[in-house]
Amino acid sequence: GQSMQTVPVKSHRDQVVKQVVSDALLDELEEECKNKIENKYPSLAVLGLVPSYYIADGVMQNEAPSLDQRVRNIEAHYTAFVGNRALVDKVSASFDRAGKSIDMNIIRPEALLSAFAASEPEILDEGCAVLDFGAETMTLSVFKGDSYLLTHVFANGSEALTDAIASHDILLTSARKAKEQIGVASPRFLEKDAKYRLKSANGESTTIISLSEMAGWIEEKLDLIMAPVLEALKPYEGQIGKMLLTGGGSQLNGLLEYLQPKTSIEVGYGDHSQLLAADTDEEWYSPEYSSLIGGLIIGADYRENHPNRVIAPPKIIDKAKGIILDVFGTNQI
Repeated sequence: GQSMQTVPVKSHRDQVVKQVVSDALLDELEEECKNKIENKYPSLAVLGLVPSYYIADGVMQNEAPSLDQRVRNIEAHYTAFVGNRALVDKVSASFDRAGKSIDMNIIRPEALLSAFAASEPEILDEGCAVLDFGAETMTLSVFKGDSYLLTHVFANGSEALTDAIASHDILLTSARKAKEQIGVASPRFLEKDAKYRLKSANGESTTIISLSEMAGWIEEKLDLIMAPVLEALKPYEGQIGKMLLTGGGSQLNGLLEYLQPKTSIEVGYGDHSQLLAADTDEEWYSPEYSSLIGGLIIGADYRENHPNRVIAPPKIIDKAKGIILDVFGTNQI
């Protein structure tokens, strides 16, 4: 949701003597970080925690202390993804009603990064930004090494471009279709102009517009909604090597050419195609599926380390005993 942001948080433990940092202790530190945020801000819920770095006896390291490493003082630093608790509660309630439990949460920025890093491993060390251009929102995430430097959700997406077209007496569904099929990020990127007849807002008559007119409306709105994104990206120019565009809105013709002159960071498209089998249907190459592919990677890794627990159905004799207990009470058995 639009409320999702990142918060740095840390926990510390003095083990009194030098000893191995157990997985159980790391789990405690992570849970402590979660509780710190949720106790201080009851309206927020921690959606996920990503380790940033550790400080072992005063020395910073990116990886968690190994079993060969003995330390007295351990400090764990995390990036916490937080969001509106009411939204999280609604999601949990939906699963409860379906009789399902949530084993883990996968944060969309983390899923996207997993998909793109699998294709371009070097982007982790060089640092990258991912601009997820959705219909209702845009999410900018900046990542370098093992740390999230920024995650921010902006309250406008590609539907704002649809609205810009529709505001010129165009039916909303026609405006959306025109944007997706013939929309261009700026008149400067048109090879030639042409006129199109679109349904008017009343759904009965038609309105004639030119490609250059529509591209002008789109560019005007892009200037408005991209301004805060580019402003948020500025502090990281020189720190990261690339910005990857993804999401359904990233398919707007000329978007890459529109953005590149506005930042010193190289702009490209996120690509998960290397993760797909050769006979995969063409539809799955769309950037709209990048987060799903990344989620499958994270989920598979999680399941490898947390085997699925299959609960066997009760035997008939056990069911019968349960019924007898319910009817007669425990003293009758």
